[in-house]
Amino acid sequence: MENNGDGDAEARRKARVKARWEILRQALTGEVPLPNTPRSRYHTHSMNAFPGFRVLDRTVLPAPPPPRSEFGNDDDAQESHEVVAYSYTSQDGSSQVQFKAREVLQQQKSATMKSRMEELLSHRTHGVDNTGNVRVWDAEGVLAVFLLSTILDKSCDAEALIETRSTLRDMIAAHGDDPTVEECNVLELGCGQAGLAGLALASLGSASGGSTRAKRMNIMLTDGHPKCVANNRACADMLAKGEDTVRAEMLLWDSSPNGELACATINQIASENSKTHSLVGDGIFDVCLASDCVHFQDFHDGLLLTVARTLRVNGIALLCQPARGASLENFMSLVEFVNGRGGGVLLEMTLIEEFVSKVSSLHAELVSNTNENSTYDPDRHRPLLLTLRKKRILDEVVDGSLVQQFLSIRRQNMES
Repeated sequence: MENNGDGDAEARRKARVKARWEILRQALTGEVPLPNTPRSRYHTHSMNAFPGFRVLDRTVLPAPPPPRSEFGNDDDAQESHEVVAYSYTSQDGSSQVQFKAREVLQQQKSATMKSRMEELLSHRTHGVDNTGNVRVWDAEGVLAVFLLSTILDKSCDAEALIETRSTLRDMIAAHGDDPTVEECNVLELGCGQAGLAGLALASLGSASGGSTRAKRMNIMLTDGHPKCVANNRACADMLAKGEDTVRAEMLLWDSSPNGELACATINQIASENSKTHSLVGDGIFDVCLASDCVHFQDFHDGLLLTVARTLRVNGIALLCQPARGASLENFMSLVEFVNGRGGGVLLEMTLIEEFVSKVSSLHAELVSNTNENSTYDPDRHRPLLLTLRKKRILDEVVDGSLVQQFLSIRRQNMES
C-alpha cells in the first residue's frame, strides 16, 4: 500500500509558501480579498491569524486619539488610530489597574505602493524594521499581566516563579508609609507602537482598591523607529498625572561604540529624572522589559549589550516572546557563551514556560484541539519568559569581544 504522507506534507508546504506570497502581494498593493474568498485559503497561513491570548481586558473608546508628536505626522493621513482602554483586575477582585494606549487601527486607502515599500524597507532608513508599527503584539499584553499579577496578586501557582516574583516585588512594591520616597527605574526596549508593559507599571500608582502600593515609577519607553517613539509619547500623555515619570526616547540596539554612547545617554536621562538613583557603574535601571524582541537574530548582539549597558548590577530583565524557531534558543546560547568566559557570569539566565495562568490553560486547550486548519502554532504564538539578572559590571572590551566571537562562530557554522 502506497504511503502518501510525504506527498501530503510537501503539498501543505507548497500551499503555505503560495499563501504567504499572496499575503505579501496584497499587503503591497493594498488589495482587499474578495468577500467570497474562503477564509482559510490564506488567512490560516498568516502570522497574524491567531488572535492572541487576550489576557488584558480591552475596550475601544469613542474619544478621538491625541495627535502624535514630532515624529511621523505626515503618515497620520495614511493611518487610522484608536484609543484603547486596558484593564486588569486582581484575582481576589480587590484591585484594578486601568490605562490607555493609542494604536494604529488600519492603513487608509490613500496609502501608495511607495509608502508600503518604504515600510517594508524601514530597516534601511531607520536601522530597524517596521513590525512595531503593524500591531500591538500579544507578548506585550502577556508581560503586562505578569507584572500586574506579580504586584497585585498574593498567590503564585508555579514554583519556578517564586524567586522572580519576589525580586520584582522588592523592586516595584512600596515598603514604607510614603511610596513617593522609594523609586523604581524601568526601561522598556522595542516598545513598538504601544509599550503596554511599561504603561501598565506606570498605572500602578492609580490602581483602585487593594492594599499594595507601588514605588514612584521612573519609566523609559524606547524603540528604534521614530513613529513608535512618537506614538509612545502620545500614550504617555494619556496617563494619569502623579509622582511617576514616563518618557519615550529613541534607542537602537547597537553593539558598536555608537550603541554604547546611546545607552549612556539613556542612563543619563534616567538619572536626571530620578529622585533617589544616581548613575553608578554602567547602568541605572532596576528593571528592563522587552516583548517579542529576539526574533531578528541580526540584533541579538545589540540587544544583549543594550540590556547589560542599562541594567544596574542585580537589576533584572524580563524578555517575553515565543520561541520562533531557533531564535530564542540562539539568543540564550549567546548569553551562555558570554557567561562562561571572561569575567564570569554577566547575566544569570532562567527560562520559564508557565508564568501566566490564563495563557497556560488556553495553550493546553488549543494544543489538545489542534487540527490542520488550526491557526495556533505554539512555536510562533506561545509566550515564554526569559529572565536575566545582572551579576557584575559589563566590560565593554572583554564582553563585547566575546559577543562578536560568538557571532563569528555562528556564521561559520551556518556557512559550513
